[in-house]
Amino acid sequence: MLQKLIVPVAAIVLAALAGLAIWFLMQDDGPRPIAAGNEPDTTHERTTTRTQPLKPNEFDAAKLNPDPVITHRPDQPFVVPDKTSRVIISGRVVSEGGGGVPDARVMVLDATAGRIIPRANQPSTGLRGSGYTDASGFFRLLAWSTQEPTAQKRVIIAAEAPDGGAAVSEPVDVTNQPSYEAEDLVIAASSVVEGQVLGLDGQPAPGAEVTVRSAGPVMVATLRGRTPSAQKRQYVTTVFADQNGNFRIANLPPAKYGLDAYGAYFGVTDKRIEVDVSTGGRAWQEVHLAADGMIRGVLSDQGGLPVPGAVVRLSRHAAENKDGEAPRITEIKRSDFRDASRIRDAGNAVSRFAEARPFSRMVCVTDSAGRFGFPRPGTGEFDIISRVGEADVKLEKVTASPDDYRLQVEVKTSIGGIVRDAETGQVIERFDVRVIPGEGPMASSPFEVVADNGRFQFHTGGAYSFANPISGTLRVRVCAPGYAPAVVVVADVKEGDQRRAVDVPLKPLCRLTARLVRDGRALDLEPCALLFDDRLAYEASSDELGRVLIPDVTPAVYRVRVVLTDGSALEGAVEVPAHHEASLDINVGPAK
Repeated sequence: MLQKLIVPVAAIVLAALAGLAIWFLMQDDGPRPIAAGNEPDTTHERTTTRTQPLKPNEFDAAKLNPDPVITHRPDQPFVVPDKTSRVIISGRVVSEGGGGVPDARVMVLDATAGRIIPRANQPSTGLRGSGYTDASGFFRLLAWSTQEPTAQKRVIIAAEAPDGGAAVSEPVDVTNQPSYEAEDLVIAASSVVEGQVLGLDGQPAPGAEVTVRSAGPVMVATLRGRTPSAQKRQYVTTVFADQNGNFRIANLPPAKYGLDAYGAYFGVTDKRIEVDVSTGGRAWQEVHLAADGMIRGVLSDQGGLPVPGAVVRLSRHAAENKDGEAPRITEIKRSDFRDASRIRDAGNAVSRFAEARPFSRMVCVTDSAGRFGFPRPGTGEFDIISRVGEADVKLEKVTASPDDYRLQVEVKTSIGGIVRDAETGQVIERFDVRVIPGEGPMASSPFEVVADNGRFQFHTGGAYSFANPISGTLRVRVCAPGYAPAVVVVADVKEGDQRRAVDVPLKPLCRLTARLVRDGRALDLEPCALLFDDRLAYEASSDELGRVLIPDVTPAVYRVRVVLTDGSALEGAVEVPAHHEASLDINVGPAK
């Protein structure tokens, strides 16, 4: 009896598992496969129709790219150490030819942690300090520690040249001596690749992405990020062309590189371009984009004005069967996955997956002129879909064409403005902008760091615009490399509002040169801590003239702490202005 039951039960279980597998396949959020019934092909006029309910997250431009703002806020307030030990470290930063590198930043870090930014709740107890080289590449700086003076000290010494070149030493032991002479830090020669990206008609392609990849592993040294590093690996980096299609990629390790360019509406490179800078120096490369086999167009509002920053998606058009419904997939063969081609429905071929094509992209964000483009999507019919707020638009059964497709979406509400440098008033054209619903903090803190490798879109004339934002109080947040993030509150946004003057000033990060002064006398070779909200924001050591040099300081008011050799503390305050560079005195006295 039991054996008789096994067969039907097993059949039921297998059928259920097969149905579950098919259900998961059908729930894929990616582009749906093409469906073709038995009926002969017919021609259809392209029409714009309203889409089915769409997922808002799929059309949120901010969520397509990681947020370039990273927060590193120490959990614990700064505490003056009871004990300190000090070492004067000196040396030289040189080029491969042996010449001194002036104005290079030198950092001393604990080799056991090796972190520029300490871990939360784990303040560094190892040696640390920083300084700059003189005109001949020599440096002499104070490194200090909260460890006992007799404790063994193992450090990493790193240097960064003004042009971005870097050198990182192997971990070295600093003996229990008042001074240590370091070996020369050699900054390897670097290369620059620059050029212009042009469209099919020879006109510039503004905002094009240019990516270079080294042909093999190269030695890469960097002080960016949480830890300094020097390792051999493939080097890949991407930059964005300006409004004239010009680009510049600096500080490349000498090597042969493959260059690709993606210009959305303007096309892509036909093939990878080889650029040889293996002997160093500069190379100029004119890059031409191919626009054949593209689907591209312009998204505008009901008045014909372009809609920038809108997400446009391309998906395979699902054909209908004789009953007017999309065909159902009822049988999947293992061999179908090997060639990624066919799926069968009741014995009839009904579906073919999109072929993988180089450079093909199925999602695009409109530029400042409302343009979008999908290079080389493949053959067949597609649907172009966009959603702007609660308004959506769909253009069905489009194919690759040299002509532009025109999509029109209803825009009732808009917020926009110009982004400028707070010091100079000049427009900033490369930045990330997001709308954050609700109220919240406005002022940025020094603990909010803008990542250099973030994706910062190009905005002609520094203009940004959001179409159909949600109603209520909103915050517009803008960030760009070399600036502190800025937030502007837009209150009581109602449907139909046209807020076109929400300008955003960005405060530049300041290269601060400060002289520590006590009772009119400069304090040389002393550790200096800048505190914000009682937490350590920046630290450096003064040089032999009592100067403290700290790059990329967020404009704000800071408390200053100086811990002397005997453990006593001095205290002062400094207001760092919203300037690219500033030189000032910091007067300190006994801590209260």
